[in-house]
Amino acid sequence: EHSSDLVIAALRHTLESTEREVHRRLSEFPDGIYRATTFGDTTLLEDRMIKVSVALVLRGDRLLVDTTGSAPAILDRALNSGLPLSKALIHNDLMNFFWADLPRNNGFVSAIDFKFEEGAIWSATPEHPTGLSMLSTMFLHTACHLAMTKMAFNRPGTTAITAPWYAMVHGLFYGGVNQWGQPVANLMTDINAMGGAAHPDRDGEHAAAPFFAALADYGEMEDRETELPVLGLFRKVNRDNHGYGRHRGGASVECAYMVHGVPWLGLGCMATGAKFQTI
Repeated sequence: EHSSDLVIAALRHTLESTEREVHRRLSEFPDGIYRATTFGDTTLLEDRMIKVSVALVLRGDRLLVDTTGSAPAILDRALNSGLPLSKALIHNDLMNFFWADLPRNNGFVSAIDFKFEEGAIWSATPEHPTGLSMLSTMFLHTACHLAMTKMAFNRPGTTAITAPWYAMVHGLFYGGVNQWGQPVANLMTDINAMGGAAHPDRDGEHAAAPFFAALADYGEMEDRETELPVLGLFRKVNRDNHGYGRHRGGASVECAYMVHGVPWLGLGCMATGAKFQTI
């Protein structure tokens, strides 16, 4: 109604305003280098320690995310990540856990500088397989969140401080033909009900959201049963299965499904943390 120029101008204004505000808020923190190192422990085919090294270098209103020293890319495994996704996961951490009140757009990424080593697992080339890149960036999320928390402690009250959310979703995958005769393959949205991380003064929230989508929805069991050949047996939050200490992380949802209305449906799941706990 008001011309395409106005729409473009409004979008540009939102992006640039967000970028300026991120710079302004960064300038309120003391200069410093905040480091964190963690490890992934699997390629989903074998145990393998995958080093994640992150340093947040803050100078004035500029923040450099340096991943020097992280694991190299792996030519015969699909968990390498290209730069767009690696940057997006770091953007996600700032957007969800630091300044959730700002508009959710690429102004966050524009305000940050990055340093990725050539050939590293976070800067894969077109020759590297990347079909499971979300797995490796989950490890990157933990290290980034750890470094961000150290940064937040230097300016109490500026942003909420939490432990890093668990860096892996225990996903249930399925494939086959549904009750309507249509081919289906996907993962259950039960990952959208992960437990929240512990706070310094209280436990984390139960069944809150995955770390990568703070505004995600779990969905209704009836919708699941309408779309897929499954019967939902239960959903519940178990007691005392969510960590230890004075303040604990929240519990995720436990659920059970039964294949219903079709001769078969292929199911599988994946998870990490058997060799190196991902906090």
